[in-house]
Amino acid sequence: MSPKVFQNWKEAQIIIAVILIIAVAWLVVTVSILAVSYFIFVSWRKRSKSSQGSALRIGEPFSKLSYGMLSKATNRFSEENLLGIGHFGFVYRGILDVERNMVVAIKVFQLPQRGAAKSFMVECEALRNTRHRNLLKIQTVCSSTDFQGNDFKALVYEFMPNGNLHQCIHSDQKQSGLSLSQRLTIAVDVAC
Repeated sequence: MSPKVFQNWKEAQIIIAVILIIAVAWLVVTVSILAVSYFIFVSWRKRSKSSQGSALRIGEPFSKLSYGMLSKATNRFSEENLLGIGHFGFVYRGILDVERNMVVAIKVFQLPQRGAAKSFMVECEALRNTRHRNLLKIQTVCSSTDFQGNDFKALVYEFMPNGNLHQCIHSDQKQSGLSLSQRLTIAVDVAC
């Protein structure tokens, strides 16, 4: 082999290496651009779907509830259906569908109380973004007016017949039926 052929072969190798490097770089850049575009598209789609309607997965039969429907379900928010009292309102037991015995818990916000409307919005946002096996599932939201024309806001949850966690934990072990190991399991679940 003559030195001239050897030199051309080295130049050919360098050219091939440069072409391969450019091709690989182009491929990496193209795949990166496609991946970023895909993730932007997916996040945009999620945001547009959540802005079109409630992101809460509302059950079809109860997607739109009025004050009148909730009032009827709770027997006009009677004391016999009162489950508990919180800082911003009351929780009632209600029957939305008598035929199917659809029992729910209805959290009614006392809007004249300072911070109640903000609490309603914060709770809606938190529930929209939270899914956990230890949290009650929300059925629907009611934002309406009562029969006097006042704003009315309520959250409708699935009903848990055994009371609330506070009652179970803070009652006597004999009364609640919770053993020390069950209380420990609850504490671990809450921490999770």
